[in-house]
Amino acid sequence: MYLRQILHNCARIEDETGRMYDELAELHAGNNELAEFWKGLASDERFHARVLKALSAIMEVDVDDGPFLVTMQSALDRERAKLDEARARVSEGVTELEAQQITAAIEQTELLTVYPELFVMVQERMRGFSRLLDRPDETMGHGHRLDKLESSIEKAAESSADGEKDPARTSRSARAATSRAN
Repeated sequence: MYLRQILHNCARIEDETGRMYDELAELHAGNNELAEFWKGLASDERFHARVLKALSAIMEVDVDDGPFLVTMQSALDRERAKLDEARARVSEGVTELEAQQITAAIEQTELLTVYPELFVMVQERMRGFSRLLDRPDETMGHGHRLDKLESSIEKAAESSADGEKDPARTSRSARAATSRAN
């Protein structure tokens, strides 16, 4: 899986983890301290997801998807399986102790070792993105393409002034007649 896809999948895991923590907060609303703890974790997870989505969006500007990351995908697959199992248990209902154990297991994640490596990979692309921001006229303009267009217009105008007929110009009916003849 490529870097861009890894970022996207990590963001999804963070979002889903946040939803699970919201569910735990609702499930154990009777214990205000624990409910607030899980609401805080859910908020943290949504923030993590937004950061990862922003990094993924920066990658959208790049011309490629980044390096192919086999080992990171394996770590993501393991985390996905752990999260899916935890969410299934939570949906069935869990005690406060079980919920705390699930939370501890989820937060002892391989992703904590994956994220620093991902961030380093994205940093170079962010520097390139930053260079784009430093040159808005070049970034959002068409540069040399419009220069070529202007030159082409000037040449066509000169030819037209000399009385030459533009060979590329044909009427719609002439093109249709040529098409029918072929």
